[in-house]
Amino acid sequence: MDDIHIRPLHTLEEYNQFIELQKTIWKIKNDVECVPDYILLTADTHGGLVLGAFTSDVMIGINLVLPAFSPDYGFYYYAQLLGIHPDWHHQGIGYMFKNAQYRLALQKGVKKILWTYDPLLGPNAMLNIVKSGGIVREYKINIYGDLIGSRELISGIPSDRFLLEWHIDTDRVRIKMEQENHGIRHEAGNKIQPLNSLTRDDSGFSWMKSGVLDTDDKLIFVEIPEDFQSILNSDKKLALDWRLKTRKLFTDCFAAGYSIVDFLRLTSERKKRNIYVLEKNYVLV
Repeated sequence: MDDIHIRPLHTLEEYNQFIELQKTIWKIKNDVECVPDYILLTADTHGGLVLGAFTSDVMIGINLVLPAFSPDYGFYYYAQLLGIHPDWHHQGIGYMFKNAQYRLALQKGVKKILWTYDPLLGPNAMLNIVKSGGIVREYKINIYGDLIGSRELISGIPSDRFLLEWHIDTDRVRIKMEQENHGIRHEAGNKIQPLNSLTRDDSGFSWMKSGVLDTDDKLIFVEIPEDFQSILNSDKKLALDWRLKTRKLFTDCFAAGYSIVDFLRLTSERKKRNIYVLEKNYVLV
């Protein structure tokens, strides 16, 4: 998209724009729950990335990436925050941010980037796994608590998250970042048999009837709702049911040595289906 570009932010004026955009994106009513300017300055001047997406001179997206260390991963980046103005959704800006992270991290000698996302959000899975080449091997239970505060966008269910690993100095990621077509796959939608079974209610929403890991197959599949955000907005009881049932299924899969390595958006009987692909004892190359 020639009219949109990503660039690092370095000035207090740009940090203030970053703060104001947080309020718009997440409907935050005050500055208290926003990442403040002094944290943005610290990240920018001490090895992190503070990025903005612009059209002309207007900031329409924000991204904060922090330097980090752990015994398991060594030195890495942690992508703390990525948001896009509601008027600019579905324009490929999320992938543009990931591409910028990829290039800038490699320039700085960073080879791993981690972040979390909601396991039930299909668009996030498409960006993080299909388009970017991340993998998932760990499930975090309610890591942000109830997200209570002055935000209007309160989830109302436990804030479970996948911990996504992005090993950017691998063939898997290099190939993904060079691809241009990451669309919905239309083939074989009726041939995949997920571990969990679904049914639809009168409102058109999907319910998860059951889901048990009772196989040692090399590849297994777990299906999530076609549009979990709509369920979350309309039926908190159903959203919670999805959260708790998939929590059990995913944690069982990870404990048994499976990793999430792909995500399918399939068409089956004129319906769209969102399906995770998990592989046993996956070896990253």
